[in-house]
Amino acid sequence: MPAGTPPLLTVGAVAILAYVIANVLHEGVGHAGACLALGCEPATLTTAYFEGDSSGLDPAAPRLISAAGTLVNLTAGGIFLKLHRRLRQAPGTLRYFLWLSFTVNLLVATGYPLFSGALGVGDWMRVVEGWGEVGLWRLGLAAAGLLLYAGAVWVSLRELSRLVGPRNSDRVSRGVRLTVPAYLIGSLASTLGALLNPAGAAFVLTSAAAHFGGTSGLAWMAQVLHSIRLSSESPAPVRIEQSWPWIIAAAAALLVHVAILGPGVRWRA
Repeated sequence: MPAGTPPLLTVGAVAILAYVIANVLHEGVGHAGACLALGCEPATLTTAYFEGDSSGLDPAAPRLISAAGTLVNLTAGGIFLKLHRRLRQAPGTLRYFLWLSFTVNLLVATGYPLFSGALGVGDWMRVVEGWGEVGLWRLGLAAAGLLLYAGAVWVSLRELSRLVGPRNSDRVSRGVRLTVPAYLIGSLASTLGALLNPAGAAFVLTSAAAHFGGTSGLAWMAQVLHSIRLSSESPAPVRIEQSWPWIIAAAAALLVHVAILGPGVRWRA
C-alpha cells in the first residue's frame, strides 16, 4: 500500500456515517419534520420514503413536505461546508468527514430536481404537480438540476484540492482514494437500508438508483484535479489514520439504518 494511503476501514466508516446522516436528514428531518411542523399526521418513515396524511391541510402543504427533504440536505450541506472551511486545523479524519458530508448533502440536494425532471417521478414532480405543462416543468427541473449539480461538484473539488495537497503527479490518485471508495461503500450502505423495506424489491432498486446515481459525482470528480487550476492551501495531503471510534460509530449507524429504519418506523397501525 503506498505511503500515505488512507486506511480503507476508516474511509468506509466515514462514508457510511456521511451517507446515513444525509439520508436521515432527507427523510426524517426534511419530509417527516415538515409534516409534523405543518400539522399533518405522520404514518411511516423508512430509509426509502416517508408517508403522512396531509388531507385537510392547505393545498401547499404536500408541496412543502415534498420539497423539504431537498431543502434540508441543501441547508446541511452549507453548514458542513462552513465547518469544513473553519476547522482547517482539525484532525484529518474529521476534516474528511466534514468534506464528504457537505459533498454528499449537496449532491443529493441538487441531484433530486435532475432526477425528477429526467424521469418524471420523485419529490419535485410532486412539488410542481398541477402547475401547468408537465413537459416544460420536467425540462426546467432537469436543466436547473444539472446546473446546480455541476456547481456542487465544483465547490466540492475546490475543497478536495485542499485535502490532497500540492499539485504533483500523485494529486489525482490521492483524490481517487478519498472519493471512489467512499462513493461505493456509502452508496451500498444506503441501499442496504432498503433491503428490509416492507414494500419489496422495487424500493431496493429505487434506493440504489437514488444513491449510486445521486452521488455519482464522487465516482469521477477526482479525475478533474489534473486538468483544472484549483488552489491548495495544504502543504501536505490530509492525514487519515485508522480510527476504531469512527468504525464503531459507523457500524452502529448502519445497524440502526438497516434494522430499524429499513423496515420502517410507524406512528399508527
